[in-house]
Amino acid sequence: MFLHCFLRSTFVCSLCLLLAVCTWSFAAEESDEVLVLLGSEHALLPTYVESIETNATEFSKEYLSRLEKVLNFDLNNNGMTRVIDGKEKELAYNAIKEGFDSILNIEAFRSLGLSYLIRWQIHQQELNVKVVQATSGTVRTISPVTLTGDLSKDRGKIHQLADCIHQTLFGKPGIASTKILYILKKRVSTEKSEPITTSEVMQADYDGQNERQLTHTNSLCATPVWAPPRPSGISNADASQGQRSQTFLYVSYELGQPKIYAASLRDGKIYRVTTMRGNQLTPAVAYDGSAIAFCSDITGTADLYLVPFETGVGAVGKPRQIFHVKGTATACPAFSPDGTKIAFVSNKDGSAKIYIMDIPKFGAKSTDLHPTLISKRCRESTAPSWSPDGKKIAYSAKNAGERQIWIYDVERGTEQQLTDGRGNKESPSWAPDSLHLVFHAFAGSGCDLYMVNLNQPKPVKISSGPSEKLFPAWESKPLN
Repeated sequence: MFLHCFLRSTFVCSLCLLLAVCTWSFAAEESDEVLVLLGSEHALLPTYVESIETNATEFSKEYLSRLEKVLNFDLNNNGMTRVIDGKEKELAYNAIKEGFDSILNIEAFRSLGLSYLIRWQIHQQELNVKVVQATSGTVRTISPVTLTGDLSKDRGKIHQLADCIHQTLFGKPGIASTKILYILKKRVSTEKSEPITTSEVMQADYDGQNERQLTHTNSLCATPVWAPPRPSGISNADASQGQRSQTFLYVSYELGQPKIYAASLRDGKIYRVTTMRGNQLTPAVAYDGSAIAFCSDITGTADLYLVPFETGVGAVGKPRQIFHVKGTATACPAFSPDGTKIAFVSNKDGSAKIYIMDIPKFGAKSTDLHPTLISKRCRESTAPSWSPDGKKIAYSAKNAGERQIWIYDVERGTEQQLTDGRGNKESPSWAPDSLHLVFHAFAGSGCDLYMVNLNQPKPVKISSGPSEKLFPAWESKPLN
């Protein structure tokens, strides 16, 4: 079957093995090791983060220690810097005079090969931060942050601070303040019957913290995806919310068949995206939020459809079929950032492979379509994700018995394996910076979320707990 179902075999869908690979896998492995092979590492810039100086504040040492861990995590995983520790930090400390406003020995600091110094001080509840660039001695002050003492609230402010530091140093936004959607699958006890398996849409900070449940269907949900904020000047339900995504789409089985829904984070409104008959699966939203693509078997074959979309309304007009090959199946569409092309999965040549094609014009015939195969090196290549800069497509592919994450270079037309190690790795999703990816991986006895960036070789596990976490989707936050 294309849908390797949520409950392994408790319900049946007519879409066969392709959607199985695209949407769910339960082949847990015995190893917790997740490796990265992609040889594009960038030399991370060594950064010294001083301990927090305090003045007239009542915040506890434990709270301050946890604040430091949040900032260190952000700076260690932004793909550009690394926080020094151990002997390296001890040498740097000896080269610096104590005190927030003391003069830094730039020559000694520079001689250690360090790039940046982060100095921060809390006065009462106000956090002040200075960033020193070792090569020039330039000192830059970041706008003060007012803390509450509640880490669940303040960690978001530290993420924003980390992004401000990133903007100051590199002239472009960081991703620490972005959000991730995912599915939490678990067994739930009921009063009248045996425990049931549910899967609900969750949201978390990019580091997996501050989780909150967004859907309460008490059934099965899958493949959430953000509807990006619309460009300014366009009348839209999300326009007043600025640059943050306020709407997400997901597949729900609460009616028995899989249907696509949209939900608003602003007012909690939930609505069906389209009233089509049959199964609808694997929705994708165009980068400008103006259209959605999805898979449906309304004709008896799993085909690809496209329909204009408006947040708060749903589908605008009638969905049109844009790819069909008799007796085969198509799924997992992904838009190019410019909205002219679409990547998708099809088994038209035997096994599940990834293709790219121009989005066909109205009235185009099947003979007018000329999809280009991009996944040539592995079997069962699925779940393409097009990077926001348009240069890369990440996907999952079976290699030597395991499913790994691969990267296709759009400009060069080449494929390169990203992950290695035991355990199936699936459903990659790009961050707005086109550098970071999040994916789910079956390792040991469960399934968790991992984050990786192309400049650092070791993925970071960002989820915890016994329930399975699947189908992560990184927030579509515009980068200016």
